[in-house]
Amino acid sequence: MPRRVTQIFGFAILILQTALLPVAAAQRLNVKDGLLVETYDAESGRRDPLIIKCRWNTRDKEFQIVETQSPPRYTASFDCDNTKTVVENAICYSSKAASLDLALDQAYKTWLGSLNHADSEILMKEQKDWLHERDVICGAYASAFSCVEALYPARLLEMEYFRRLHPVH
Repeated sequence: MPRRVTQIFGFAILILQTALLPVAAAQRLNVKDGLLVETYDAESGRRDPLIIKCRWNTRDKEFQIVETQSPPRYTASFDCDNTKTVVENAICYSSKAASLDLALDQAYKTWLGSLNHADSEILMKEQKDWLHERDVICGAYASAFSCVEALYPARLLEMEYFRRLHPVH
C-alpha cells in the first residue's frame, strides 16, 4: 500500500481516536460505486457509524477522501463541538451518557444555587475534583461509554449525600 494511503487512513484513525469515537471501533472496508468505503461502528451502540469514502487518484497515486459522514452528537452540559477529552466525546456520542450528564449538571446547579458561600465553595471544589477523576478513570478505561454510564449514577448519589450533609440555611 502506498505511503500516502497509509497516511490518509492513519489520519482517519487519529480522528477516530481523538475526536469522533472515544473507544475501539469495529472497522469495515467495502467498495461501492468506485469508492473505497470505510465504516467505523462505535461501542456506544449507535446505529449511525462514521463513514469515510475515498477515491483512488491515479495521477497522484493515492486515495483521497471525497466524503465523510459522522454521527450527530447529543446535547450535554457542555459544548460538544469543542470537546477536549475522550470522555467528553463519549458523553456526546451516547444518549444515555448525555442524559446522565444533563441530570448531574441540573442537580449540581440547583443545589449550588441554594447553598451558603462556604458550602458552595466545598461543592464546587468537589465537582471539579470529580470531573478530573472522571476524565482520568474513564480516559484509561477500555470503554469510556461504560465507565461514564457507571460513574454518573454514583455521582448523583454523592450529590444527594452532600445535600443531606449540607442543609440549606
